[in-house]
Amino acid sequence: MTRRGDRPALTAMIDALDRREAQAVMIPSLDHLSTVPSARQAMRRYIEHETGARVLVMYSSDSY
Repeated sequence: MTRRGDRPALTAMIDALDRREAQAVMIPSLDHLSTVPSARQAMRRYIEHETGARVLVMYSSDSY
């Protein structure tokens, strides 16, 4: 299922998670989802809800 929008990398990741039935996706930090703090958790919840895969974060934003 292809999603339209201005975030082609996010769309591609969600599409890949849908196709592969992955259980998790690992990202370096939540900053990779958004630079807006309030949007980070919303995007994480969206990915987890849409795909059923957990979003695993290697480093918190506080560790930089």
